[in-house]
Amino acid sequence: MFKYRALRKVWGNDKKRMIIYREIWKRKGILRRIYFDWYELIIAWLKKGETLVVGSGTGNFKEYYPNCISTDIISNPWIDIAADATKMPLRAGIIKNIVCIDLIHHLKRPEVFFKEVVRILQKDGRLLVIEPHISPVSFIIRKLFHHESMDNMCSCGYNQSPIKEKPLDANMMLPTILFFTKVDELKKNYPELNIRYKVLLNNFIIYPLSGGFNYLNLIPECSYNILKMCENLLAPLLKTLFAFKMFVVIEKR
Repeated sequence: MFKYRALRKVWGNDKKRMIIYREIWKRKGILRRIYFDWYELIIAWLKKGETLVVGSGTGNFKEYYPNCISTDIISNPWIDIAADATKMPLRAGIIKNIVCIDLIHHLKRPEVFFKEVVRILQKDGRLLVIEPHISPVSFIIRKLFHHESMDNMCSCGYNQSPIKEKPLDANMMLPTILFFTKVDELKKNYPELNIRYKVLLNNFIIYPLSGGFNYLNLIPECSYNILKMCENLLAPLLKTLFAFKMFVVIEKR
C-alpha cells in the first residue's frame, strides 16, 4: 500500500515515478506474468538483427530479453541511451526491430516518431507495438479510475494533445485512432509502413484486476492460469467490447 501512496506524492516527478514503478514490478508477480506473456508475443515476431527498445521506462523488457538496446527520454541507470523517440542518435537504416511498449500514447507528435521509424529501420525491419486499446468497457473503467486522458478529437496523431508538459503525459485514445478507427490515414501518410499483423489482446479480466502499476492487485497470483483460460474461452464473444490492450506489427516495405 505504501508504494501506491508514494506514487501520488511524486506524480509530477517522472524520474521518481520510474523508480517506484520498478519496486512495484519486483513485488507484483501477477503483473510480471501478464507482461511476460506480452514479451513472448513480441519476441516471436522479432526478425534477426539489432533490436531497439524505445521508451523503455523501467527497463523490464531488457531484463527479460537482454539482446537489445534500451532507450528512454528519462535517463536512469538501467537505460542504455537517453534520447527523445522523435530524434534518435542513430544513423539511417541501422535497426532491424523497434519495440515500443506503452510509448506511442505518450507522444505529442507521433507523426515525427513514425518518420524517425522509417529513417532508422532497415528494409523489411519491424516496429512492434503494445499499446492501450479503448473498447466500450475499457473506456468506462479508464475514465473512472485512470489518470491518463482520452482525447478522441486528434487526427491520426497530429498535434495529439493541446496540453503536454511532461514525458508521461498521455492520450490513451491515440493508438486506437492510429491503428483502428483511422488506420487508412496512417497508411496514406506513411506508405513505407505496412501493418503486417494486429490483434486485441485477451487480458480483459486479469489486466484490470491486477491494478497495473498504479493500483492494488485484486486477485491472487495463483489464479492466473485459470483466469487466463477463462479469457481465452470468452475472447471470441467479449474481446471487442472489453479489450484493454492491442499488439501491432508494422513492417517497412
